[in-house]
Amino acid sequence: MNSVDGDVFQEAVARALERMAFVFTAPGHDNAREVLAGPVMHARVGVAGGDETVVFCVTASHDFLVEVASAMMGVEAAAIDIDQHGPAAAIELASTLGGELVMAMGGKQRSLRLGLPRITDTGEARRLVDAGGAVRVLESDGGGRLLLNWVAG
Repeated sequence: MNSVDGDVFQEAVARALERMAFVFTAPGHDNAREVLAGPVMHARVGVAGGDETVVFCVTASHDFLVEVASAMMGVEAAAIDIDQHGPAAAIELASTLGGELVMAMGGKQRSLRLGLPRITDTGEARRLVDAGGAVRVLESDGGGRLLLNWVAG
C-alpha cells in the first residue's frame, strides 16, 4: 500500500470520474472531518493480494452523488432521489475507483483482487480515517465533495 502515490491516484480518480460521469473535480479545501460532518453516503471495498490487504472507502456528499447518478443515468439532477439512487451511486464509485486503486497498487504486475463493494456507515468511515491511512478530498465543479480513504486492513 505504501507504494501508492496519493497525488497520482487522485489524478487517476479525477480522470475516471470524467470518463464515467462527466464529473470534473479538483483537490478540495475541506478536510476529512468536514466532509464526514455533512450529509454523505459511504461505500467501501477491499483489495487483497499476497499478504497485503487494503480497505478503500469513498464518502460522497449528497450533491456529489446526485451529479454522478444524474450523469450516469442521463437524467436531470432534479430527477434523482438520493435515498433511491444514492446507495447505488456510492457502490459504483467504490467499485470503479477501487479498480483505479488496484492499478495504482501495481495491478498490472501483481495479483490483486478487488472485493465486492458495500454501503457502510459514518462510524466505520471515521474509524478508517482515524486509522492513519491515506486521505484525499476532491470537490466537483458543482460543489459536491468526495472523500477517498485507503488504509492497510
